[in-house]
Amino acid sequence: MSILRKVYIFDSMQKKRNLMIKNQLNLAFRTYKAQNGKSKGTKLNWIAAQCPQQPGSLECGYYVMRFMYDIFTKHRDSQDLTTDYSRTKPFSFEEINEVKEFWADYFLTNSDVNLAS
Repeated sequence: MSILRKVYIFDSMQKKRNLMIKNQLNLAFRTYKAQNGKSKGTKLNWIAAQCPQQPGSLECGYYVMRFMYDIFTKHRDSQDLTTDYSRTKPFSFEEINEVKEFWADYFLTNSDVNLAS
């Protein structure tokens, strides 16, 4: 199976969810393949990845930012995120603060917004 057909679901609360975007992504992928003259392999493989579980209901935004940060910094060349990213232990206070500081610095450095006004 090509890695291009895998969609990883990182759910830090492991709840049964109706992923409303699933139908749209499946359709977009089938359309893309059809426009390139390919009809084989037009199904996406949806994979629920194990990931750190948040302790409460308010940390989800930080967890999403941390998942993105980890995937691009530690797992960029991964062929299978389910084996490379299998931690379920919650992120530590330090890990959450690291990603807060990284994104705050990134947005302040790359934004045209003057926060001093």
